[in-house]
Amino acid sequence: MKTTTFLRTLLALTATVSLLTYSSCKKKEGPKPKAVNITYKISSKVTDLKLSNLSISGTNGQDSAITKDLKFPMEIKVRRAAPAKKSAIKIKAKVDKPAKIDLEILVDNKSVKKAEVDIKDITKDGVLEHKF
Repeated sequence: MKTTTFLRTLLALTATVSLLTYSSCKKKEGPKPKAVNITYKISSKVTDLKLSNLSISGTNGQDSAITKDLKFPMEIKVRRAAPAKKSAIKIKAKVDKPAKIDLEILVDNKSVKKAEVDIKDITKDGVLEHKF
């Protein structure tokens, strides 16, 4: 009789310990990283200015060339995963003649970087970069 009670107690204790061990080993799911909306804007006051090249870089550092409908003013909207600290995004534009162009970067519809870039040499890109 004592042996049966001892075995039952041992079995119950083993089952309880294994259940507690299993439940404590589950992966804890943290909050998912929030995606951000990034808007790149480019404009100019010069009326007959044309974009010859335009590229944007996302939070991972890879450039994406924009080849369709290159005209002023232009707005490019993208949705990206939340950027890591010290990551950067940028917009690079090349125009067909010397001019001043306005570049702006918005993150979640808030302007984070804005500049008027004076392009004197048409072989150079006008660049605007924002670091998180």
